Amino acid sequence: MTEETQSIEVTKTQAEMITDLLSNFTYAYRSDVDVDCQRELVEKDKVGKYPYPPDTPGSDLKQPTYDWINATWVEKAADTIKELSAQVDGLQASKEVLNQQNTALLKMVSSINANFGSMSATINQLAQQLAAKNAEEVK
Repeated sequence: MTEETQSIEVTKTQAEMITDLLSNFTYAYRSDVDVDCQRELVEKDKVGKYPYPPDTPGSDLKQPTYDWINATWVEKAADTIKELSAQVDGLQASKEVLNQQNTALLKMVSSINANFGSMSATINQLAQQLAAKNAEEVK
């Protein structure tokens, strides 16, 4: 296979611009809160500084994102699964605690209802005795 070549004419200024671009710019991967992993043309001195990590993501990563704290590329999909799993575990623990609290509250309400019923019966007896005593005094 042979490559075709083509000649173009450029001015000195255009040639300097092309040389400047070729010598001062490179491709780097951006990874920040808005973009997980995106290849961009950037100035060479920006590579290795946020949001352009110093190295490229591994080819084994399906959905790479750069972990700036640990300075490494990580699989976002795996993190998401781990995070979701941790959230599910937390929700299950919370559900168990809520169920225990609900059971305790139901016992309390049942006890209060029983006490209220007993108090109500006692008040009714006292009211009847008071009514009977008032009736005797009126005679």
